[in-house]
Amino acid sequence: MFGFGKAECPLDEEMKGWMEARFNWLLDKFGRDRVQAMDVITPTDDNFPFPLDGSLEAGQRMFDLVCDFMDVEDGEAEFELFDPQRMKFPAGMPYEWKEEGAAGYYKEEGYRTVAVSEELLAEPEAFVGTVAHELGHVILIGRRYLDPRETSDHEPLTDLHTAFFGMGIFSANSSLRERQYEKLGMHGWSTSRKGYLDFPMWGYAHALLSHVRGEIKPEWAGFLRPDIRMHYKAGLKYIRKTGDTSVKGQG
Repeated sequence: MFGFGKAECPLDEEMKGWMEARFNWLLDKFGRDRVQAMDVITPTDDNFPFPLDGSLEAGQRMFDLVCDFMDVEDGEAEFELFDPQRMKFPAGMPYEWKEEGAAGYYKEEGYRTVAVSEELLAEPEAFVGTVAHELGHVILIGRRYLDPRETSDHEPLTDLHTAFFGMGIFSANSSLRERQYEKLGMHGWSTSRKGYLDFPMWGYAHALLSHVRGEIKPEWAGFLRPDIRMHYKAGLKYIRKTGDTSVKGQG
């Protein structure tokens, strides 16, 4: 009587249409079998059996692991760190995250380089999310699946690609970075948004992932931050109850 339990999509029709069209595009390019067979990577010791201790060596090891998870071959991309306080980006440089400085960027100059802010060596989840996003450029742009000059939505598509490749928990959870700070005896709290998808979009992206994999209550969903997980649950409930999606599920 009051609408309790009513299935509602967390996205409006326009955004729902874009995300489903792009999810289908990814299925066409990379195949349904990969999505159904892969592990969804979670922030656990089983997947990352060593700490990110602030060293370049640990960063390189974690970069190599994410390459393995995303099927990026040895030598296909090189890793480096940069100091965001000293880095000067060329005007109009593509592929950088814009808000409050870049967390990472991708460049191709005869070889492909993924560069990550050294500040993220202290933030493992944000580090992995940034690497996954930039490796998405290596795959989508470097392998010529798309031309960013002709694809206006290539950045949000690259974020969606991280979910499609099983790395979306990190990209989603680090899309809002929250920090405590102390300056001149004053304490405070700051937040900054990174990436190109908002919380409802990240939730629905993972709902589509579960739909394609035939999952109802996957353990990995418990690793999504609560304010994304609520949209994930709403999206999956909507798909299962209404069938209103252009993305074909398992079976």
